[in-house]
Amino acid sequence: GLFVLEGNDDDGVAIDAYVLTRNFALADDTKENVLGNMFRLRKIWIGGEVSKSLSLSVFSDGDDARHYIVRPTYLDQRQHGMEVTIGRDGVGRYFAIKIANLDGADFSLDRIDAQPIVLNRRPRRA
Repeated sequence: GLFVLEGNDDDGVAIDAYVLTRNFALADDTKENVLGNMFRLRKIWIGGEVSKSLSLSVFSDGDDARHYIVRPTYLDQRQHGMEVTIGRDGVGRYFAIKIANLDGADFSLDRIDAQPIVLNRRPRRA
């Protein structure tokens, strides 16, 4: 048969899409502290084009995710940046970020940046 690939849904059902980064380690400004102190994320910036709001999930050291809604400045697929302030409760050395569409929103990403805060404590030894 012949099928036409068009539209924003799959026979009336929203299409779910997401991007999940691998776990990544953070470094301080000297780029020497990859495995030293613990970190917290202050802000995350996302660059791209979106048609609706997105969901942002932040994982630290494999713990449960903290969830945020990313509200775009422009809804007409214009290239722009979006900023999300991250709560103070997520502390770790390794982080992962998941960005997902809401209600089948169309999105394309070209940049994800994070502002780390270096904490003065090291992790406890078991």
